[in-house]
Amino acid sequence: GEPRALNIPFVDHATIFGFQGFIKDYLEGGVIEQWMINNAVRTLGNVFFTHKYFNAQGFQRIVDEFDGRLPIRIYAVKEGTTLPVSNIVYRVEAAHKDFVWVTSWIETMLLRAAWYGSTVASTSRTVAKVYKEWAKVCGAPLYNPFALNDFGGRGVSAHEGAEIGGAAHGIVFLGSDTME
Repeated sequence: GEPRALNIPFVDHATIFGFQGFIKDYLEGGVIEQWMINNAVRTLGNVFFTHKYFNAQGFQRIVDEFDGRLPIRIYAVKEGTTLPVSNIVYRVEAAHKDFVWVTSWIETMLLRAAWYGSTVASTSRTVAKVYKEWAKVCGAPLYNPFALNDFGGRGVSAHEGAEIGGAAHGIVFLGSDTME
């Protein structure tokens, strides 16, 4: 996965944030349980009027052979890293040849997990860059870690978004009204 290049002034780098929290909350340890497979078989069978679209046997092997642990490896840049856009920031690979299909499921989740945090962190970093340039022009102190206060918790759709956005903003600036 990589952040795409944009045609926006000052935006030629991305600050990466969000992989670690998502991995710890949703992918670490035994995350596939028997009840999940049973529910998926029933629900998806009803939705699609067939059982051929859900890989129940594959998920059953994950429960039986790996104690519910996903047989994958995830490589990602360190949280808070800023790098030029269009660079690879994470890779997911199967740890067992029979489970290559799991990587596409995880890829989608990781994209979703890191998009918001990386967007907030990148925006805050870009604002800090512009702020520093204008502070120098105006003769102001070059950096005030409270120059941009975070009120992002008021504009997100869920508690978790406030946590992620507030933490991502905190990579660059210290001021925040987001209590999560």
